[in-house]
Amino acid sequence: SYSAVTRWMRQPNGAQTVLSPTLQATFAGGVYWTFTPVCTTPLGVYTLWVVDNATGRASNQVTETVTRGAGCP
Repeated sequence: SYSAVTRWMRQPNGAQTVLSPTLQATFAGGVYWTFTPVCTTPLGVYTLWVVDNATGRASNQVTETVTRGAGCP
């Protein structure tokens, strides 16, 4: 069955934030979403992971690096 997961993000400044909305993992355990930074998004490395709401188990962590876009001042 599908399981609800809570998404977590550690920002470049070290602050941790819960992302909303809660998502449903696929039957195989996959979770997918997109993130499109804007010019005001803080630059740096973000760490992302999910926690299964039913079991409390955390996923592997992945990192995403936000750099200044060509159209940003």
